[in-house]
Amino acid sequence: MQRTTLRPCLLALAGALSGGCTTAVERSVARDLDRIERTLAPLPADGGGASPGDGQRAGDTPTTADFDGTLPPYLAYAFAHNPRVRAAFEAYRAASYDPKVARRLPEPRLTIAGFVRAVETRVGPQRARIGVAQMFPWPSRLVQAGKAAALRARAEGRRFEAVALDVARVVTYAFVAVWRIDRLTEVERRRLAVFEALEASVRARVEVGGADVSDLARLATRTLRSKDRIDALAAQRRAAVAELARALGLEGATDLPVTKAPLPAGLPAEDPAALYADAARHPRVEALAVRAEAERHEAKARAGRRLPSFGLGVDWIITGPARMDPAPADSGKDAVIAMGTVDIPLWQPSYGAEVKKARAVARMYEARRVSEVQAVRAAVDAALARLDDAARRVDLYERTLVAQAKAALFSTRAAYAARTLPLADVLDAEEDLIELSRDAVEARADLARAYADLEALVGRPIPRKDPTR
Repeated sequence: MQRTTLRPCLLALAGALSGGCTTAVERSVARDLDRIERTLAPLPADGGGASPGDGQRAGDTPTTADFDGTLPPYLAYAFAHNPRVRAAFEAYRAASYDPKVARRLPEPRLTIAGFVRAVETRVGPQRARIGVAQMFPWPSRLVQAGKAAALRARAEGRRFEAVALDVARVVTYAFVAVWRIDRLTEVERRRLAVFEALEASVRARVEVGGADVSDLARLATRTLRSKDRIDALAAQRRAAVAELARALGLEGATDLPVTKAPLPAGLPAEDPAALYADAARHPRVEALAVRAEAERHEAKARAGRRLPSFGLGVDWIITGPARMDPAPADSGKDAVIAMGTVDIPLWQPSYGAEVKKARAVARMYEARRVSEVQAVRAAVDAALARLDDAARRVDLYERTLVAQAKAALFSTRAAYAARTLPLADVLDAEEDLIELSRDAVEARADLARAYADLEALVGRPIPRKDPTR
């Protein structure tokens, strides 16, 4: 029994004095921090933070030269430069130091006292007293407090992952916004080109009396409205680029390339049960579970306060030479006193309240975890519903409605050229095609945003079925 009690006490003392005695959780956190730091851009030397020489590594971080208009380089750059990611990482790193603090022993006490009036003894007068004492809490207080702090650091790591996933979703949304505006601009430019060509054709007919001047006026109005929409989209693009730059952590960007290729389509190639299972292991959910475990260890550490603390000390009494003649054999010999102390924990109800509080906090985090799992599952259901609807609309517009509108417009133009239909029918057919083209773009954008939400919820990319099959 004595060996069982002394062993953790000695381990706690060695760990506190040397700063070592790290647990497996702490070593895992340290490896994780080192891995993440390799991907982060160094803080500016004049920005009040660490300079590139303070352990920051710049060799693996992406730069703007890596932008090719696709989404992955933007995501990589955001992970390295977004200030939200940096803030979450620094919170993680700050929490990683807490276990060493939690295992720290109370400060040793050094006392020095001088006798105002020397006390004469047989061996000589006592002149001064020097004492050193060190208190040792019950071992579980330090061991369990260190484990609780290490688990809180791990929870910060999970929160960092949750922030990174959310940043990926924000970057994707901003990227899709720019892509959407570019595609809508292309649609409007095609409409403008059609109106300008029709305007030239109608003007020629008006000159020979084959068309009414009102048709020319109507076309001129449509042309001006199309130009206005193009100008409005240009302004929206500047705002969207600014939002994308903000999500990336990039300052002063006036333009960012975005691919012209269609955004990926198709439904998830996985069963919803796998998505639900991964969502239940979302970093935000795991952070709450780890915090609950940390508070259970904190309760054990608080319970250690109900047990006595021990102290060891040494007093050295400086003694002068004896005034007796002849002097005794031990004249001037200093006295050394070994001392042991025990702190008696009398206020048991107060210490018990601390234990109950920590256990209640653990139950609170566990309840929050259950609530978060339910919320994440509902969010997955909502994202899947939006995804199904967007995929349906992409297929409907791009495979059916747009093709039908193009065929209707072709026949209407032919009838107008043969003077069997009025210009209004051509304009209506053109308007139908443009609106359906716009709806197809919106469906693609909605599908990409739904996938961004779903991937942020499950914490990983989701493979897709081939939409052509």
